[in-house]
Amino acid sequence: MPSQLLIRDPTAYSTEQLRNTSTEAGLLGGDDTASVSTVFVQPEGSSRKDVRSATAAALLLHDITASPRLYGYCVCSISAIVSMISSSIFYTNGAVQLPTMDTINTTATDYGITLDTEQQELTSIWVGALNEQRMKYFYGMQGNVVQYWKARGAIAISGLMALITLLVVIAHFDSYFFPKKFRTFFADGSMKERNLLLVLICIAICALQINTSRYSVGEAQANVFFSTWTSFLACVFNYELWRTNAGRHLTFQNV
Repeated sequence: MPSQLLIRDPTAYSTEQLRNTSTEAGLLGGDDTASVSTVFVQPEGSSRKDVRSATAAALLLHDITASPRLYGYCVCSISAIVSMISSSIFYTNGAVQLPTMDTINTTATDYGITLDTEQQELTSIWVGALNEQRMKYFYGMQGNVVQYWKARGAIAISGLMALITLLVVIAHFDSYFFPKKFRTFFADGSMKERNLLLVLICIAICALQINTSRYSVGEAQANVFFSTWTSFLACVFNYELWRTNAGRHLTFQNV
């Protein structure tokens, strides 16, 4: 019995299917690859340009630069950079220099005030208490009080968020180093991207605690407060968008 002859339109298939001319499994959708010969014939009025257009359309399906989640990464990156810069400026502007006993005695003498022994002892105790607090609290030039670890932590956590999201944005536009790996990593429904988004949400929650709680830089700098919340919302939005693109329900619909 002679082998079957199938005539196909090349514009109806993607690049991967066009390359698979030795078997018909990719075109027929089955596993039976018995003797079947395939001939690709361009329909009348079509040209090689049509085939190239079909190939380009197939490649665009894997173009992660068109991913809707890319905008969320960009917003998160910009917000984190704003928060890092604002926190750094607040910290580098310096803190109020607390007075010493020599400064207090000199100032009192200039104003014609003489402190007795009891007053000097009370003042010394007060200055000592301030110095102990000075090790824990950062006194801003405008009277803001921020815990030292939060002043430094705001710079660190914002810088970490900015670095990760900036690298993610750059990876979306990479076409030279590892384009195939990045396309797989950030494809719709990718579990690796889901894990990355969960990590970013955890970092954003830590940033909220450090940057917007009591005695934080967010109380002194509105840019830090709002940019931290913007980064958090962008991460949550991206995660929900990932679920939608993966064909899943939104998180609140599963509750």
